[in-house]
Amino acid sequence: MTDSVTHEKTGLLVDERSPEQLAGAIVRLSKDTALAEILADNALLKVNETFTRKASAQKFSCLFESLAEKK
Repeated sequence: MTDSVTHEKTGLLVDERSPEQLAGAIVRLSKDTALAEILADNALLKVNETFTRKASAQKFSCLFESLAEKK
C-alpha cells in the first residue's frame, strides 16, 4: 500500500499483521474526525491525480512521447 498511501497524508499505514496497530489507527480516526477528514480529502485528490483513466492515459501518453523522442 505504500505506493498508494502516504502515511499521515493520505492515510495511516499499519503493519498488516498487527491487529493492535490497526485497532489503534481506527480508534485514532474515530476520535480525531478532523484528521480523518483531512486524510480523506488528500486521498481523494491523490486518486483523481493518479488513478483515474484520464490520469493514466496522460501518463502513458508522456511515456510514449519520451520513447518516441529517443529513437
